[in-house]
Amino acid sequence: MRSAMILIVGICLLMFSSLSSFASSGRVALVIGNSAYRQVAALQNPGNDATAIGEALQRMGFEVTVIRDATKVEFDSALSAFSDVAVGADIAVVFYAGHGIEVNGINYLIPTDATLTTDAKVSFETVTLGDVLEAVRGVKGLSVVLLDACRENPFVSKMQRDRATRSIGRGLARIEATPNLLVSYSAEAGAIADDGDAEHSPYTEGLLKFMEMPDLEVNFLFRRVSAYVRHKTDGRQTPFEYSRLPEEAVYLSLPSATDAKMFLYEEGIGGTQPTMFPGSVRWSIDMRTDANGRSDPVIQAHITVPERNFTTTLKLERNADPLLSASHLIELSFQVGPGFSGGGIAGVAGMTMKVAEGDRGDPLVAVSAKIVENMHLIGLDGLPDFRAKNLELLRTRQWIDLPIYYLNGKRALLTFEKGLEGERLFNKGIYTWASNDLANFDAQ
Repeated sequence: MRSAMILIVGICLLMFSSLSSFASSGRVALVIGNSAYRQVAALQNPGNDATAIGEALQRMGFEVTVIRDATKVEFDSALSAFSDVAVGADIAVVFYAGHGIEVNGINYLIPTDATLTTDAKVSFETVTLGDVLEAVRGVKGLSVVLLDACRENPFVSKMQRDRATRSIGRGLARIEATPNLLVSYSAEAGAIADDGDAEHSPYTEGLLKFMEMPDLEVNFLFRRVSAYVRHKTDGRQTPFEYSRLPEEAVYLSLPSATDAKMFLYEEGIGGTQPTMFPGSVRWSIDMRTDANGRSDPVIQAHITVPERNFTTTLKLERNADPLLSASHLIELSFQVGPGFSGGGIAGVAGMTMKVAEGDRGDPLVAVSAKIVENMHLIGLDGLPDFRAKNLELLRTRQWIDLPIYYLNGKRALLTFEKGLEGERLFNKGIYTWASNDLANFDAQ
C-alpha cells in the first residue's frame, strides 16, 4: 500500500557504390559522398555517411543511387539522370556529404577533382545548390535536400582572389525555399560543422538515428536531429532547415504496418449488451533522449475508432525519474470529436494483458492517475518482483485491455492486440530495457 501511495504521488508530480540503379518510382533518392579530394586532405566520413544513408533510404522504400567521390562530370551526370526519374515522384531525396563553399551568396558543392586555385574557377569546377534544386523541380510531392557540407574548408585558404569584390563566407549561405521543398543544412547559415571523430558526422548520426522511425512527421524528425546534434557537439553546431511544406502531414518513413485487431466496447443502457465498434491499431517505436543525452526506446500504439471519432495514443517507456517508484510509465492521450456522447475520458482502470481476446487476463501491478483532461498515466510498480511480473506479462501476452470511464459515467473497454509488428517492437524494447544494449538497438 505504501508503495502504491508513493507511486500515486510521484505520478501526479509529472503533470507537466551504387546500391541500386535509378528506376521509375514514387520514392527516389540520390546520395553523394565526397571524401577523396585530390587537391586537399581527404575527409574521413562522407563515404561512410553516404553508404549508411543510402542503405537506410533503401530500407525506407526508396529507389536509391549512391555515388562516392564524384568528379565534376560524374556529379553533373548524376543530377541530370536524377532529374529524369524525379519527374512525377511522390518524394525525392538528395543527400550530399563533402565540402561546400559560399561565394557572393551562392552555395557551391565541391567535386573531388576541383582545384579552385582562384575564386574565378568556382563557377566552372563546382556544382551549385541551384543545380541540385533544379534536378528535383519536377517532383510531384515533396523534395528533400540534405547537405552535410558545412565543414571547415581547406580550399578557401589556398584560393587566390581574382576579384577583390567577390566575398567568400564560412559554411553555406541561407536560401529561400519554394513550395514543397525542404533543405536541411548540417549547421546554420555561416557556421561550420564537425566532420566527427567517429564513423559518421554528428549530423549524419542524427539522421540515421531518427529518419527510419515510422509515424514521425518531418517537422518533428528534423527537430530531433537538431537536438541530437546540439547535444553531440556540446552546443557548437545546430542544423537548420529552410522549408515550405504542404498543409498535410509529411513522413519520410512509410507508416508502420498493422496486422493487429482492435475493438471499443461501450456499456449498454439498462444492462443491455455492450455496443462494439471496430477500429485499428498501429505500432511504432520511438527514442527518448533525456537531458543527459541518454536514449531509451518508447513503444507506441496509435489507436483509432473512426465510427466514434475517437483516437488514443499509448506510450510505454522506462521511468527516468529517480523520485518516482515506478519501473515504467504508460502515458495515454485521448482525443474525442465534437459532440462525443461520453463527454471525455474521466478515468482509466489500469491495464490487463491477455493471451487471447476472450480471456479474462492478468492485470499489471500498477497505479493509474489522471494528469490533465483526456490524459492519464499508469505507473508500473517498481518493486523487483512486481517489475519482473509486469515485464513478463508485457512480453508474452498478445492482447491488451484498457478499461475506461467516460465523463457521463458510462464504462467502456478498449481491447486490442499486438499483432506481428507489435510483438516485434515489444520484444525489441523490452530486450533493450533489460540489457541496456542501446548499441545494438537498430540491429534487432
